[in-house]
Amino acid sequence: EFAMIAASFNRMTDNIDRYLHNIKELTSVQERQKVELDIASKIQKGFLAPGEFHSGNCEVYAMMTPAKNVGGDFYDYMLLDNGRIMLTIADVSGKGMSASLFMAVTLVLMRQYARMNYSPAEILSKVNDILSENNPNLLFTTAFIGIYNPATQEMSYSNAGHNIPYIIRDVPEPLVGAENIVLGLYRNEHYEQTTVKMDPGDIIFLYTDGATEAVDDNRHFFGIKRLEEALNSFRPSHEENLVEYVNSSICEYAKDAEQYDDLTMLSLTIKERTVLELRPDESEFGKIRQ
Repeated sequence: EFAMIAASFNRMTDNIDRYLHNIKELTSVQERQKVELDIASKIQKGFLAPGEFHSGNCEVYAMMTPAKNVGGDFYDYMLLDNGRIMLTIADVSGKGMSASLFMAVTLVLMRQYARMNYSPAEILSKVNDILSENNPNLLFTTAFIGIYNPATQEMSYSNAGHNIPYIIRDVPEPLVGAENIVLGLYRNEHYEQTTVKMDPGDIIFLYTDGATEAVDDNRHFFGIKRLEEALNSFRPSHEENLVEYVNSSICEYAKDAEQYDDLTMLSLTIKERTVLELRPDESEFGKIRQ
């Protein structure tokens, strides 16, 4: 009996040793993966433009909150020649690392073609051809691109299967236009674009489906209706900008419910042009601050 007890004890000791060794290895792997994901998250955020931008009479505000460490959503804006502003928002199918890699490639391509002065429809067409050349996993991207020209006060835009944005004047209205196929599936697709006139006070609001598909504790969606209510109740006098205001509404609705999808939003506001005349005297600096 003592021999059996001793043998059992030895087996138990060996099992515990193996168990502790396995835990140590697993913990080491998990720690490495966590570090790698943290690095990937920082790299992805580094790709994104800052969350606030001002140029002439234009204001841009944006945010992206991934559901995981890295996500497939992205926003972008860029100042082009002659004061024009390019803005875009996109959502890659899937989540995680694969979606983030696809997102990075799409964002870089869009920036490159925008710098080459292509129109929104041409940018989508050229990006689509490159993405669809080598896409074994059949990932795809929905995207919206707009280019605002302050000289004409018009924005040309093209939509590749993305959520229809809103233009906010007296009330929020869907920014309808030609509907095109998503990016990355088929080569040689033709993309059409539309133009809208924008007046001072107008706001363009772009978003991904992470906004409308945010859920509360009962798994009910935030939905289009609540989004439109938030857009309609926003007033420029609010201390928050529109993106912050809508995000606050979503967070208040979702509370502590888990976020299942990446959430990305961007707004472009056209402001009244103002001219400040200054005398060549340092006492005039107070006017600048005011």
